[in-house]
Amino acid sequence: MQNLLKSDFYKLFKMKSFYVCAIIAAAMAAISMFLDSQLNNMMQSMTDTVSSAMMSTQIITLKNILPTIISPTGDYFILVIIGVCLFITIEYNAGTLKNIAARGFKREYIFLSKIIVCVVEAFIITLCFAVSCVIFGLIFLGTPAGGFGDGYFTELFTIYGVDILILIGYVSLIAMVAYLIRTNGGTIAITLCAHYLVPVIITMFNVVTIMNDTSDSDLEKMMSYTSNQYGQAAYYWIGTLGGAVSESYHNGTIYIPILVALAYIVVSCAIGMLVFKKRDIK
Repeated sequence: MQNLLKSDFYKLFKMKSFYVCAIIAAAMAAISMFLDSQLNNMMQSMTDTVSSAMMSTQIITLKNILPTIISPTGDYFILVIIGVCLFITIEYNAGTLKNIAARGFKREYIFLSKIIVCVVEAFIITLCFAVSCVIFGLIFLGTPAGGFGDGYFTELFTIYGVDILILIGYVSLIAMVAYLIRTNGGTIAITLCAHYLVPVIITMFNVVTIMNDTSDSDLEKMMSYTSNQYGQAAYYWIGTLGGAVSESYHNGTIYIPILVALAYIVVSCAIGMLVFKKRDIK
């Protein structure tokens, strides 16, 4: 197992795509922070037409951004998807996976080694995005007025811990799809489509549910949608689960996203390993 991990980490750090994804993730964070600062400037220039109370809720601060920066719901996560897909499927395309299996390594160890390295890859790309967010957030947005407040960092690191667990669950799901499809293009296409389309379907379902609720007024329906876009369905799809962590923390139901993420890890790894063991490696 140790030799497999050394070999896989060596392959990871030789892949140009890994560095490209990490650099693009950092660049995306920098651009996002710059655009947020420009949006703030625009809001502040509209003080004559926008009430101060409304403007204060629209201003983007580093305090508001920090809890969301490592959530797998962000656009940067497409880079994680691409990186993980390429790392696994390139072994099939190059034929090196067959050579590894022929050397007598157990398939369970091969599978686990790939999963561990993919999780590390995903975490490094996420870390590049997060660090860039903090650095350029301080440059473009500055430190929050009044500081962060008591209990802020306790909540922040609790959310981060759950987000990392969700990240592992998402990587496990991507790896499962990669072992099922075994081609670069097909795996990337399916995972990206799921990443974007499933939240849209969940949103549409939630909109229909809200609009069909005759007990609420139109204003209440609109507020319900904007405050909780995905509704309870967010807890069942790993791609929207990250957006429900903060709400779960405040509601005292943080155990729900934890259990759902663990279920994704266990089920995805079990299916992926079963498929990998049963199929011939060509």
